[in-house]
Amino acid sequence: MRKLFIICALLFCLGTASAQQKFSVASPDGKLKLVLDIAPEKVAYSVKYGKQQLLEDSRLGFEFDSGEFGAGLKAGKVQRRKIDEAYELVVGKVRRARNYCNEMTVPLVERNGKERTVNLVVRAFDDGIAFRYEFPEQKAWDSYVMYD
Repeated sequence: MRKLFIICALLFCLGTASAQQKFSVASPDGKLKLVLDIAPEKVAYSVKYGKQQLLEDSRLGFEFDSGEFGAGLKAGKVQRRKIDEAYELVVGKVRRARNYCNEMTVPLVERNGKERTVNLVVRAFDDGIAFRYEFPEQKAWDSYVMYD
């Protein structure tokens, strides 16, 4: 009986762990790190600078006229790239600025229903984190209304 209980507990833990996905991206100097946590009930992120926790379990998502987009999601194929480019400023203290960061693009795909996809693009710079949503063209989603 005890062996059966242990086996069931292990299977439960494995099932729960496999449903949760974690991805991270760090700044070029490695000090700033964003961790994206995709669980069946929510998508959230946390940010650390060195050993100091700056943000913890901040939820991501939004609401459309067809319902909430942020629960019941899974990650598609994650893409990563390093960006190091310079550009000229029209106005400012310096003439040239540097765009130097690590980027991670995570497709957030609905597990059920229409399997719509929204890409979450995260950039980690030495002095900050930025993210944006991209809405790729897809047959299952030709129009939408987004609420605040």
